[in-house]
Amino acid sequence: MSSANVSSPLASDPDCVICKTAAALVRTGTNPWPSQITESMFQPAARLGTVKDYIESAAKCSDCQVLFAKLAAPSNDGQIRPLADDDVVEMAYLRFAGVWEINITQPTSPFKSKSQLTCLRVIRHVDPQDPNLTSALQKGEMTAFAMNRCTADFSRVQGWMSYCDTHHQGSCFQIEDPWKRMESPPSLYFVDTEDECVSLQSEPGVYLTLSYVWGTNPSPLTSIRANIDALGTPHSLAESSPLGMRLPRTIRDAMAVTRTLGYRYLWVDRLCIVQDDEVHKSAQLAGMAAIYSNSSLTIIADSGGDEAGLPGVTSDSIGRHPFTVLCLPGDTSLVIDESPDLSGQSEASLQRAYRYRGWTLQEELLSNRTLKFNRQEVRWMCRKSRFREVHNDEPQICDNRKSSLEIQLFKPSPDMQTYGHLATDYTGRFLSFDSDAVYAFSAIIAAFSKSMSGGMLYGLPEFLFEGVMLWQSLQPLRRRSAPTAAPSWSFLGWQGPGLDLKSWSALYLNTGRDKYRRDVYFNSAFKILPCVDYYKIDARSGNRVLIESSYQPRVTDNDVDFSDSSYPHKVPIPPEPFSLPQISSWSPILAIRTQKCNIRAGDILPSDGDDPREGQCKDVSLLDDNGAVVGVVRLNSTINTISGTVVSLVVISRGGTSQRSRAWGLPELNVFHAQCGPFCFPGSDSCRAEKRFVPYDFYNVLWVTWVDGIAYREGIGRVLRSAWEALGSEEAEIKLG
Repeated sequence: MSSANVSSPLASDPDCVICKTAAALVRTGTNPWPSQITESMFQPAARLGTVKDYIESAAKCSDCQVLFAKLAAPSNDGQIRPLADDDVVEMAYLRFAGVWEINITQPTSPFKSKSQLTCLRVIRHVDPQDPNLTSALQKGEMTAFAMNRCTADFSRVQGWMSYCDTHHQGSCFQIEDPWKRMESPPSLYFVDTEDECVSLQSEPGVYLTLSYVWGTNPSPLTSIRANIDALGTPHSLAESSPLGMRLPRTIRDAMAVTRTLGYRYLWVDRLCIVQDDEVHKSAQLAGMAAIYSNSSLTIIADSGGDEAGLPGVTSDSIGRHPFTVLCLPGDTSLVIDESPDLSGQSEASLQRAYRYRGWTLQEELLSNRTLKFNRQEVRWMCRKSRFREVHNDEPQICDNRKSSLEIQLFKPSPDMQTYGHLATDYTGRFLSFDSDAVYAFSAIIAAFSKSMSGGMLYGLPEFLFEGVMLWQSLQPLRRRSAPTAAPSWSFLGWQGPGLDLKSWSALYLNTGRDKYRRDVYFNSAFKILPCVDYYKIDARSGNRVLIESSYQPRVTDNDVDFSDSSYPHKVPIPPEPFSLPQISSWSPILAIRTQKCNIRAGDILPSDGDDPREGQCKDVSLLDDNGAVVGVVRLNSTINTISGTVVSLVVISRGGTSQRSRAWGLPELNVFHAQCGPFCFPGSDSCRAEKRFVPYDFYNVLWVTWVDGIAYREGIGRVLRSAWEALGSEEAEIKLG
């Protein structure tokens, strides 16, 4: 076999056993993009050989040498991967992604891959003009193109757009369904790519949008009140003009792509939002969902900051990485997808990467059609198909990703599971300005608010307010510092790589037949009982409005029946979308009528389970006056607490369960059990702790710090109700910021 575009002193070895094995796997594989996904998404991995086998084969076979060198290459942080002779090289087909994956695993730990290399499945590597192409496609085979590595082929891109327009008949971008339709602001600025200026349009028609990462240039061209009139002058953005010379390369390339594809108007936040006009800026940021969801196509710059340009558009843009094509025996090829791996890069590098930027999540998610430029190729995705430059022009069905996500975003029944996944993703991303925390997630909030009575308050659905207040962190979070950032009681007020939303599992819908019902149910492992009053405060008038949660009425008695195995909570499906309130109309301060008290912090509890993330956020025990553990709090950040420190707690709801298997999953109950004795274990009928603490009746509490009379969240946990009432708590009205 031989490798294309790879220099090697060795000749190919047609008798290489490893290469023959890989070729046989590819030839017998199934079409990776069938019209319907009917088989298992994962297929068992096949062994190609050991590391020792590959080292011996690499001495004779050029392709084995190339492939093994890539598998054993140092990581991005320069660390050499330690490999043992008996480590296994495996090849597996990932049906959900339509790719072959080659990786090195340890024989004793088959699920812990040391390194992996993703290969696109191709049967025959041919030129686009090859007469055999038609017959190959008729057989369901996938073909790789011999691409022009310098420039993108926009005739093919136009063909992809034409295919979508013809076969999908506008369903991908002409949205009439009221659940999916987002109303645009009454007027928008656009970049007029023909007259090379900024133009105000009162009735937005057909336009494109750009999603990209702002660069580090200290003085880039942006629209401000002082220059917005000048930017409206024809050719003010021409490359030779004083203003145009400051235009970032990515925006200029996006203008060229817009013209090439036959469009005139392009929406770019840097130029189409007057950055120092707070009224205009707030209105535009609040309409981000509509701006991106109503555009005909979003151009995505997945190749660096705005100074990098779009690879393959012009010679001034950042260069493109080559593909390595391995030509296996039997007219079979693999194209190695060498997309950059960000796992070993520094935090500064990650902050500049498209997939780790806060704004880009909603921009890509709300876009109905995307054209992504990365360092290797151009990729197209719409609701029903996708294309890649490296593939042939037969569309790949994407029912298993884009369209399903779009359905979950826009549907009458509220979907807390999908919303929780997006909240977790967003919290791990970076923003240049903490003050953007709410706006950078506002489009996703707008999409989900359509099915949620009362909408959302800083990302938390009001109709489930007691439940969603129970979010906590897996890894230490950083408090967003800007004065105008989101409040501490919302996940939007924090940044970090992981949220622990196990408490939100109580809010996941049973969606088996929800479209045939008038109501859906949230099934909870724990009973959540309202016992405090939450008031939101109008930012303009200062008036307080009670948050109307749809849970059971507020608890007024002490005895609650926890005997049920689950606690269903009925939620009506609205007949039409709820209207969306102004994001900035409510203060970040909550007024709460509740109980508060001071309590001593105990020791930091050991991590529970094998997941290393569980040990990175500190669970701190809470002690009564006798030194007994009566609860636990998980901290949001890396506060160094000292045993015996007095901390302030406030009640946010009451909860309970009678289920032993569920109750013993909480860290404080492991501490309760530790007080039983050496021969007791959770779940046993003789366990004294279970007899004492099951049913488990508790208060959900926030650990808060006080600044100028306002309480700010530092952690969340639970305290035994009986212990809390013995501590001498007091009723109070507090402000939670």
